[in-house]
Amino acid sequence: MKKFLLTLFLLADLILVIGVSAFLFFYVQGKPLPIPDSLMPIRLPTRASPVTSVAASTSTVVSTPPLVLIPPPPGAGGVTLRNLRFTYKNSKAKEVSIRADFTGWRAKPMVRDSAGVWIYDDKLAPGEYAYAFAVNNGDRISIIPDPASKRSKMIGQNKVSSIEVKPAPSK
Repeated sequence: MKKFLLTLFLLADLILVIGVSAFLFFYVQGKPLPIPDSLMPIRLPTRASPVTSVAASTSTVVSTPPLVLIPPPPGAGGVTLRNLRFTYKNSKAKEVSIRADFTGWRAKPMVRDSAGVWIYDDKLAPGEYAYAFAVNNGDRISIIPDPASKRSKMIGQNKVSSIEVKPAPSK
């Protein structure tokens, strides 16, 4: 009887270790877990909130025409993504990345144009998003909020910028 219970305990422990290992593997890779739709019957709604204008000084966020995801979830209607452009002007920076909740707070590189403006484009669903720029001046990397944004929020001990994206206007 003791051998049976010990074997059962070891088997359950092995299954738990494999599950945690799989979770950590996909988490580190930045990919969603491959969970079948049959096990995920509830779809969480997206938050709908307005896009705020951002003052044009050293950076801007520009909204462009929407892109509709195909196919929409059954009975939920289409989720509309908005094309957004984040810019940051600093011609002396060696590299600039954007870190945001929509990137999982991972640094996504921005591209510098000939005028020294760093650009990052992304498609975002309606909702509120927090972001900041990671600026490499050669000697150190500084995480700074968007200097042109009037909206900010605290993420832990860090002050970051925020933007609200509202749904595309209906036709």
